Amino acid sequence: MTNSGRAIIVTAGVMRVVSSIGIKTANGRFYPILAENIKAKKRLVLTTVHDSQHSVQLDLYRNTTEEMSDAQYIGTLVVNKIKSRRKGDPSVELIISIDENGAVTADARDLDNQKKGGHAHLSVSLASLKKTDNDIGEANFELENFDDFTREDEYDKLVSQTPSNPDIKRRRSSPVLIILLITFPLYFLINIVFSKCIILFKSQ
Repeated sequence: MTNSGRAIIVTAGVMRVVSSIGIKTANGRFYPILAENIKAKKRLVLTTVHDSQHSVQLDLYRNTTEEMSDAQYIGTLVVNKIKSRRKGDPSVELIISIDENGAVTADARDLDNQKKGGHAHLSVSLASLKKTDNDIGEANFELENFDDFTREDEYDKLVSQTPSNPDIKRRRSSPVLIILLITFPLYFLINIVFSKCIILFKSQ
């Protein structure tokens, strides 16, 4: 998969470009996730772009470039009931897979509110798609994290290691840890200076 949105396949020494399945991001570009008709499963973690944003709409497209003008609309997932937080704080997980026959399955959920939060599911066959008007609107999310699973067991391993409390998952240092990291070096430095002062005082 290239950054331009193209999936390049080499068969018997012949290079060919196949369509990619992806999403439209907040900057208006096509973000490729999967190559069409090549079995795979991938996981993305998205976040909000507005304060107190209560829903995220994920529009899936098929494309051979990174330009949305060339994209074909596949379907939409909407995750509602997102907790009211500052932009960039919520985490919305998108898991998307495809098989050799072009059957796309996607699930999206709010990781910060798994019990009461919204969940969206989409299943569609690429063979059944009709040509429609492509770009259907602005994206209201940003990409936070991306995982590529080349094997099914890699995904299962990640899910088993994901904490039930999403706040533990966040890659942010605890305020208590920061205070301890600052306090201990200062404590030892003060002790060293104090000890040297006592030695100098006694020597006089």
